[in-house]
Amino acid sequence: MSETKAELARVLQHAADALRAGADASRFSQLLYTPDLVVVGEGWPRAIRGVEAFLPDLTALLNGWGPNADLTFAILDPVFSGGNVATTLVDVYVAPRKPTSTAENYRVVYVWNHTTAGWRVAAEMYTVGSF
Repeated sequence: MSETKAELARVLQHAADALRAGADASRFSQLLYTPDLVVVGEGWPRAIRGVEAFLPDLTALLNGWGPNADLTFAILDPVFSGGNVATTLVDVYVAPRKPTSTAENYRVVYVWNHTTAGWRVAAEMYTVGSF
């Protein structure tokens, strides 16, 4: 595994561990995203620009899964990286804790920037399913 891929995997694992431990959307977003994040989701009428603008949607998503939801991130090869930028294809599996919720799979493209806080996602595009 490349060093960059290993570093990105650690960031994803840290964010997933924090969510399992009860992190809210604000804390989860700090561990994963840059403040100027751009998110495009399947079926959304527009892109969301900035973590602050994304927090209401992220909060609703996390609340729908219930407290301490279990996320599993799997980075697929190849990882495209150079300098302070990387792009990954990621399978995300969600095991919700809310009894009325069902497991979910997402195909995600992450564009990463290396910041003073470490690697963070600067852009996210997702659709339902897996690669």
